[in-house]
Amino acid sequence: MQMLGIAVGGLTRLDTIVPAVQELGRRHVGYQVLDKHYDTVAAALLWTLEQGLGAGFTPEVKEAWTITYTTLADVMKKAAAEVTVKIAVGK
Repeated sequence: MQMLGIAVGGLTRLDTIVPAVQELGRRHVGYQVLDKHYDTVAAALLWTLEQGLGAGFTPEVKEAWTITYTTLADVMKKAAAEVTVKIAVGK
């Protein structure tokens, strides 16, 4: 949640947060996080936001959060995949 808060605050300067998001993705390899887990987290996040925001969870808010989370998750998955390849080839 802390990383999501940082990400939302940094959306206008995404290039400044990408290295931290990549590192988070690399660390998730050690936690045995799989790509499919990101989908589960996305669904839980959107559900939580919908419950918490109620009528404030408009289609526009949902779309913004979906884009934000998907962007971050894609960066994390790519960084994790690079680590996984290095492990597989023994580097």
